[in-house]
Amino acid sequence: MTEAQALQTPMAPTRRKRWRRLFFFAGILAVLAACLAGPYFYLTGRAARELRDAIAETDQLDPGWRVLELEAKRLVIPDEQNSGIDLINAHGLMPPQWPFWDFPATAEKEGISENQLRELGASWDVPPPVLLTEVQAGALRKEMARAQKSLAEIYKIENKPRGRYAITYTKDYIGTLLPHTQKTRSIASMLAYDALLRAHAQDMEGALRDCGYMIYAQRAIGDEPTLISTLVRIAIHQIGVKKLERTLAQGQPSEAALAALQKVLEEEMQEPIFLIGARGERGLGDGFLAAIQNGDVKMSWKGVQGITAGTGKKSTQEMFQDVALFLAPRIVEADRAALLRFENKVVEVAKLPLDEQFARLKDMDLNDNQLPRMARLLAPAWQKMIAAYLRDQASLRCAILLVAAERFRLAHQRWPRDVNELVPAYVAKVLIDPFDSKPMRLRPVPDGIVIYSVSHDGQDNGGKLSGNPMVKGTDWGYRLWDVAKRRQPPAAREEWDAKSSN
Repeated sequence: MTEAQALQTPMAPTRRKRWRRLFFFAGILAVLAACLAGPYFYLTGRAARELRDAIAETDQLDPGWRVLELEAKRLVIPDEQNSGIDLINAHGLMPPQWPFWDFPATAEKEGISENQLRELGASWDVPPPVLLTEVQAGALRKEMARAQKSLAEIYKIENKPRGRYAITYTKDYIGTLLPHTQKTRSIASMLAYDALLRAHAQDMEGALRDCGYMIYAQRAIGDEPTLISTLVRIAIHQIGVKKLERTLAQGQPSEAALAALQKVLEEEMQEPIFLIGARGERGLGDGFLAAIQNGDVKMSWKGVQGITAGTGKKSTQEMFQDVALFLAPRIVEADRAALLRFENKVVEVAKLPLDEQFARLKDMDLNDNQLPRMARLLAPAWQKMIAAYLRDQASLRCAILLVAAERFRLAHQRWPRDVNELVPAYVAKVLIDPFDSKPMRLRPVPDGIVIYSVSHDGQDNGGKLSGNPMVKGTDWGYRLWDVAKRRQPPAAREEWDAKSSN
């Protein structure tokens, strides 16, 4: 074929069709890209504006709200006054596998039978006016002897009502570890066992000091800006109040020891632990989303799947959201804005005077179903947190009234008729029930009195107490026993259990 003939030969049909298909698909892709780009730039632009407005609102409501700003504002405590240093040392001196009944393998080596092991484990929950058994008391003496070096360090906090642990924040903030905060619970447990043994030995002043040390110990957690820290403080409060109830059911502490502990409890009641935790949670959540948005935390596909794993089986829409988060991390701007505004509501209520918070917190609508997906995953279970906080306040108020009523009995040889009779000689003012904003209750019961809050159902059930505060038809509180009914023999536990089951 000549060159002229080749030039005159038409292009092969198959080649022409291939190019047409390529142009067709390229056109479709261009149209799709244009369709996606429009909404993407619109949505990201709107999200950026919402975020700017949310940040401006938060700056105005609560300047210095970011986590590192909160950290910078934490109380500075000189080393010689920092109880946290003593508690870190004390934890390092704790005996291995202590107490041994929490470690069955160790108990087996000690020649402890299964029945004895159960009995020792039950020593924590012996009814307040009932004495320990000889097996329980003997084992506890042995374990407290092993713990003397640790206890000696703990006792150094007697004149150190404040503390501070150092925190090293991770890039994503929410992965920050609080090892010393969690160890403080172990310290509180050791003090609780020491109070248990001292009350058994009728060292009432020593047992009350242990209760005060528990309050001081959790203050070493102090103003750590996390909800975890708040919850640990609440947990230690509960341990301390239970051991206080038991101590008062085992003997008669002096007026001076009671008054000293009451002062510590009244100070603790005013600690703004819920505000500290709420501010910290807002800052940590926003810091995490900001780290994603700014690229400080690289979003691998595995990382995206790990973050969103809590949603369970994912819908098609949620899978597309995962892909979008992986490809365009800036989409979290909308989540940041929504989460900030959502948690601003909580913080603003937490800033109110203590007694004004309660009704507002109970009535708050904190349904997070309307939040964007990432904000919803990061938002804590605020209703449960608020319930724990209200219950904690009720417990602290009960504890103050327990001590005040015992002081009244020592002075007058009878129980007060109601909380009003304690004012102003034993408490400065009537303490308000966090659950209904009415005065805390005090009622006579067989063998003593009960001091209580109406608890979550909001109904006064006459002081019918339950170990589960969520049970309807029951109240939340503690008891004081007539002197003649204190220090009952171990056999009385069967009678106690029978009464409790009715």
